[in-house]
Amino acid sequence: MTLEECPYLRIDADECAGALDDYVFNLESAEEGDDSDVYSLVLGWGSLFNHSYHHNTEYWHDTDRDLIVFHTIKKVAAGKQLFVNYGKEWWESREMNPD
Repeated sequence: MTLEECPYLRIDADECAGALDDYVFNLESAEEGDDSDVYSLVLGWGSLFNHSYHHNTEYWHDTDRDLIVFHTIKKVAAGKQLFVNYGKEWWESREMNPD
């Protein structure tokens, strides 16, 4: 089930620093042959989902419409928290471990 379609702002890696880096999603470079990192700052509730390796939501990039689409991957009872998997690399790049 689709939860939200979030527009986002494209941000180059060199513009993404400090606390902002914790709230962006990594995007593939838009230009073929361009290996620079591009991030997206999600405008919507999707940027506030907490992490869990036992997540109940996933997302995908709709590059045709510049949206990140969040959807459930299992049944979620009303009132239960929604989680997304940040991925191992997110934690390793910050030298952190999830609780």
